This record gives sequence, C-alpha cells and structure tokens, in this order.
Amino acid sequence: MGALLSGSEDRSVRLWYVNSGAEAERIQRSDGVEASGAQPDGQFALSGARDGSVSEQPDTGARIHNLKGHTDIVRSVAFTRVVTRACQVHSMAA
Repeated sequence: MGALLSGSEDRSVRLWYVNSGAEAERIQRSDGVEASGAQPDGQFALSGARDGSVSEQPDTGARIHNLKGHTDIVRSVAFTRVVTRACQVHSMAA
C-alpha cells in the first residue's frame, strides 16, 4: 500500500494511505510546516517549519531530533544518500 507525507500550516505532518485516502499518522509541530520529506525506505520523515526548525521522526512517530539554527522559514528538506545526515535549505528574508 502506497503512502504520502504532507505538511501544513495547521502545524501537522501527516502520513496518508494513498489507496484509501485514510490518515495513518499525525505529528504535531510547534509552528506551521513548510516542508516535508521521507527517507526512500519510509523509516524516517523530516519536516521544516516556519520557526526555522527541522524535525526528524522515525516511522513510530516519536520525534528524535529537533534541529535549530536557521533564522528564517525552512522551505525544503531532503535526505542525502548517507541516511545518517539530513540536508536543509531555507530562504533568506529579503
């Protein structure tokens, strides 16, 4: 069964079953979610928020890392080929 990961201004990251459209899991963030991404094997998800933080959570839903350091909105997240590292891209305020 295929799955889809989404992030929203409602401060949630959600995992959906594509075939049924049912919500499989929901993770609440402290601010609006601007970016979300999943590891190809589906074991980990990343989300980037308006507060400049990036969170990594395993498929169990428990947040394991909350990475802070950006001073602006995180608009993109991605896993590298080395699965122990995550790449973050953010926009600078004009």
